[in-house]
Amino acid sequence: MTVIISDTGPLNYLILIEEIELLPRLFAEVVVPYPVLIELQHERTPAEVRTWVEVLPAWITVERPGSSALPLQWQEKLGQGEVSAMTLAMARNLPVLMDDREARQVAKRLGLTTFGTLAILEAAAMRGWIAFRPVAERLRAKGFYVTEAIIDEIAQRSIGGQRFRKALLRFP
Repeated sequence: MTVIISDTGPLNYLILIEEIELLPRLFAEVVVPYPVLIELQHERTPAEVRTWVEVLPAWITVERPGSSALPLQWQEKLGQGEVSAMTLAMARNLPVLMDDREARQVAKRLGLTTFGTLAILEAAAMRGWIAFRPVAERLRAKGFYVTEAIIDEIAQRSIGGQRFRKALLRFP
């Protein structure tokens, strides 16, 4: 298991759909930049997220990022959470968990590996921990934008992955 840096969005949505416990099953540690913690505590953040953040689990580590190495034009386009997550990911050479399309494009330009909330749910479904489609529908109901075509595609992949794993278990 590895360590991952997280932006605000994936934590927020995983808490809202009550699937936050997938993260410690997939990662040894989730590093949360201090500005992300502040965003999760903001008064406009859903109450269940603010409540969850009051007592962080042991698998969450909060770190203050150093000065950002991101070019100023990118910093101005992105939120503080995204900039701080990328800054820590670059400093520690770790993947970053984020959903914002523009932020992910910047992260890829910087050579960072990114994963989004859907990738977390797909990985969990491939392991047989969740049924992808109903969880994706809960995610969509909380305001996460995802098309039906993408849900269908990931659901099919996750079902195929489960069948493959089951077949391997029967293999001598």
